Amino acid sequence: MSRLFGGLIVVFVLVVGPPPAAAQEPLWSATMTAERAVGTIHDTDEEVTLVGYVQDAFGRLSDRDFDFNGATYEIRALYQFAERVREVGEGGISIHVTPPLDHHALERMTLNVDGYMLHVSDNLLLHDLNIGDLFFTEVYWAEDPGFRWRDGQRVDVALAMAGQPVPALPLAAAGFLALLLALSAYRRGASRN
Repeated sequence: MSRLFGGLIVVFVLVVGPPPAAAQEPLWSATMTAERAVGTIHDTDEEVTLVGYVQDAFGRLSDRDFDFNGATYEIRALYQFAERVREVGEGGISIHVTPPLDHHALERMTLNVDGYMLHVSDNLLLHDLNIGDLFFTEVYWAEDPGFRWRDGQRVDVALAMAGQPVPALPLAAAGFLALLLALSAYRRGASRN
């Protein structure tokens, strides 16, 4: 009887245990030195205060380039809105990547900012823009992330790609497996007695 009970405990742990998480593959990491600046939104003349980095304008980024699927990409901007602008609330974050990234791949990416994880799939806006001779993908997170960058602050930033999700064992299959293991343990115990 004790063997049957021990077999059931093992089955219970197998059925209830958490599924393995998909691994995060690092794509890019850098240190950003944030700077505060006033700029205009690209499709209007509306002025907005930004804190972060925009290439050739303000802030610094220790490394701008990363390779993905055989192509080299560049981070052109990474900033936080100091006030509400249209549908993006105060504290909202934006990142610009050139050339444009495949949106399906991009939605599996996570922007890590000093330990905070911003999943691209949770964004407000994801689109490709063509301004002059610059063609890039722009991602906005509208929700307040719970932190504010300050002028001169050094921020560790990174992009990571989630691995392929590991399929979970369906509940019916897990139940059937538990039943088979319990029957096997019972037969072993019964044949020894």
